[in-house]
Amino acid sequence: TGSVYYTLTSYGKRVLEEIRERNKKVPAFGVKAITMSRMEYFAPQPDWIQYAEERELLGNGFPSKAGRLYAQIASRVMRLPFINEEMREVIQSIPYDRAIPFKKIKEILGEKYNDEKLKDTLMKLDAQALIDALPEDMYVLTEAGKKIKRAIQVVPLGTKIVLTPGICRILLAINEMMGVDERRRIKLPQNLKELKNISGLSDSTFEEEFLRAKRNRFIGTNSIFESGMLIIEALLELSKIRVIWEEITV
Repeated sequence: TGSVYYTLTSYGKRVLEEIRERNKKVPAFGVKAITMSRMEYFAPQPDWIQYAEERELLGNGFPSKAGRLYAQIASRVMRLPFINEEMREVIQSIPYDRAIPFKKIKEILGEKYNDEKLKDTLMKLDAQALIDALPEDMYVLTEAGKKIKRAIQVVPLGTKIVLTPGICRILLAINEMMGVDERRRIKLPQNLKELKNISGLSDSTFEEEFLRAKRNRFIGTNSIFESGMLIIEALLELSKIRVIWEEITV
C-alpha cells in the first residue's frame, strides 16, 4: 500500500521503559559526565556531575542503570542532526580553529539568550557531536561540526528549520544511489521513488523534506550543491563515532 510503519529500536524500547520508571529529563551534559570519564585526559566538570546526580544518572560516584543506558546510546547511535535557527546562531559563533569560552559565546550573541537557554542549546549541539563541550566551560567545533557550519551558511537568514534528520536521510540516500563523479559532483537520481524508498521516509515526509532541502540550498535542479556535499561528508564523519563500552562491575 506504500504505507510507512515506525517501530522502536531496541534502544528505543529500553528508553521508553526507563522513562516510564523515572519520568526525568535527561540532559546531554549529565550523560557527558559519564562518557567523558572514559577519556584518558579529561575529567567532567562539576556542574555536569551535578546534572547527572540530580537526574539520577550517577549515584555514589558510579553510573546508575539509567546512566549506563544513556551513555551507551550516546556512544553508539548514528547521529542525524537537527538544527533550528537558534542552534545555527550558536554554532556560527564558535570559531573553526580554536575553543571558545561560554562567556565569549554569550558576548557574541548579546542579550538574545539567557544563560539557561544558551546552555541548553549548547547541550543539544554537543549531543549531536557537532561541538565538544570541554572542561572549564570551553566549546570547540568537531570535524563534523566544521563541515555543518560551512554548509548551513547558504541557508537564507530567518529560516526556522535549517537542517533535519529527513534531509540527512535524503542526502545519504542520494549519495548511496549516485556516488561522486569525476568532477566531484553528485547528480540527482531520476528515480525519486527509489530514492524515497532508500531514505525510509513516507511519501508526505519525503516530499516535505526534499522541498526543504531545495529551499535551504542543499539540493539544486540536477545535482547536490557544495553545501549538500559538506553535509554528506559530515554525516559520514558522524557515522564513525563509536566508543567501545565495557561494563565495569564494582
